[in-house]
Amino acid sequence: HANLAEFFLHEVGHIPKAITHTIRSCLVGIKLWGPSHPNVERKLVEFSRLLLAIGLEAKMDAVMKGDV
Repeated sequence: HANLAEFFLHEVGHIPKAITHTIRSCLVGIKLWGPSHPNVERKLVEFSRLLLAIGLEAKMDAVMKGDV
């Protein structure tokens, strides 16, 4: 899902699909390794930045805690 998220964000420019795949990527990582795993944490940071870019910065703290 992470590669699809990047594809939809950077190549296609379709924000809703990018968000969908970013969420799925984060959820898989959280379920397998937890939010503090370095790879999952990196995905959560990327998702937080995406939220900031679209004006949803109020959700960033929850995402960083693994509440996706």
